[in-house]
Amino acid sequence: MKTLTITISDATLEKLADHAAENGKTSEEWASWMLEDKYDDDWLNDLSEEDRASLAEALAEADRGETIPHEQVMEEMRRKFGW
Repeated sequence: MKTLTITISDATLEKLADHAAENGKTSEEWASWMLEDKYDDDWLNDLSEEDRASLAEALAEADRGETIPHEQVMEEMRRKFGW
């Protein structure tokens, strides 16, 4: 195991400490868990075959340019949810 030293703002440190305490961890343990979880690609293995197939199809659609512009999605959300 290696040690990494980083500099973060006081506000971020406070948020980190709050989340850590809520989960029964130290700030250091919580930061380590967040980094390991964020960069853990094994989550793909936890998906069902159906979810993997849906994800593969969505990526294929995007590769073919079959996407909806952000502005259109936001307009639909505003109409639907009154944002």
